Amino acid sequence: MLDVWYSLAPPDGPPLLDAQEQARHARFLCQRTARTFAQAHTLKRCLLSHHHPQQAPLDWRFESGPAGKPALREPAPCHFNLSHSGDAIAVAVADQAVGLDIESHRELKDGLAIAQRVFHPRERQWLQAQPDFVAAFYRLWTLKEALLKATGEGFTQAPEALCWDELDAAMPAIHHAGQHWQALGLALPGATLAVVMADPQQLREARLHELQAREGACLRGRQHAFHRP
Repeated sequence: MLDVWYSLAPPDGPPLLDAQEQARHARFLCQRTARTFAQAHTLKRCLLSHHHPQQAPLDWRFESGPAGKPALREPAPCHFNLSHSGDAIAVAVADQAVGLDIESHRELKDGLAIAQRVFHPRERQWLQAQPDFVAAFYRLWTLKEALLKATGEGFTQAPEALCWDELDAAMPAIHHAGQHWQALGLALPGATLAVVMADPQQLREARLHELQAREGACLRGRQHAFHRP
């Protein structure tokens, strides 16, 4: 099972945050960033309860892995991953380890310099051959970050040492950390999303939901298919 929910402009609603999340929320100086943080973590809790309604949204408890990846405390009924950027939010709920990244597009004045630092030489060759630099850059960036979130390494692993293969395929692939990983990407208006798992069948059967509204713990969304690049 793999469900991916996203919204480019999440609806405001009462925040559902535990004490630790409230403390993190209070440290944000930018009001927009604070609002998106509250929306994202509220959505995370509501989605977990949407899939497992025996647990109320505020009853979920979390812990962090060695590199800081959040996970449900054991015994955990599922895996999840959360990403937010600008006003965009995405949450994945799955039966196994999953990595997710969503990035709101911004002007890439230093895109080439960033690519030199974080992309593998073969990835840069692919990037330079693409007609749309921005779209290709964010495709690579989200794949890279989603993979490092799936493995739980984060940027403790040098991203430029990893190389995605078959970047023009519907499901790019990479062998890393003793496993074969594959990904799905999605181009959205002004944003890019990528989700990574080790099980290709789960990816092929992934359900994509665009969040339409949230009322308390009740979610309404419009289901889509992942677009193939």
